[in-house]
Amino acid sequence: MSRVLVGLAVGSGLEGADAAVVRGPGAGLALTPAVAKALRVLFPPAARDQLRPGASPSPDLVRNVADTLVHATRTVLAQAGVSARDVFAAGFLAPARAADGLVPWGEVADRVAEQTGLTVVHGFRGRDRAAGGSGRAVTAAADYLLFKSDAEDRVVVHLGSVAQV
Repeated sequence: MSRVLVGLAVGSGLEGADAAVVRGPGAGLALTPAVAKALRVLFPPAARDQLRPGASPSPDLVRNVADTLVHATRTVLAQAGVSARDVFAAGFLAPARAADGLVPWGEVADRVAEQTGLTVVHGFRGRDRAAGGSGRAVTAAADYLLFKSDAEDRVVVHLGSVAQV
């Protein structure tokens, strides 16, 4: 079995939307995902200005952020030669601490789902906390699947607002 997934993220720098198409044959820890295409689409200047510390957001901010994610999704799918109908699901990772309370990320994810027709999974941190976890980045499983090697040991370093190894 092989699935096509879309990964969406807004980094802690709030500069734009990242999107990736991942093809994943296999299941569980035997999954062998491969990134077919990835890109970044910058937020429009008006949205970037409103996302700066101390800025006052306009009613258009959520729409502008969601529209950027929708554009990134459609563009990365087109560049990968994949139809939205062939996508199993999209995962959306909102920034960890940036813009807390400023952007309702759940609404952004809902808008992306409505405009693309994709099933959008989001709220990973909150779900992790609800299950007794710490709510930290949920990348360990993806890192293992994407970077595992039988031939050599590897270390993955995430550079962001907090560096993680």
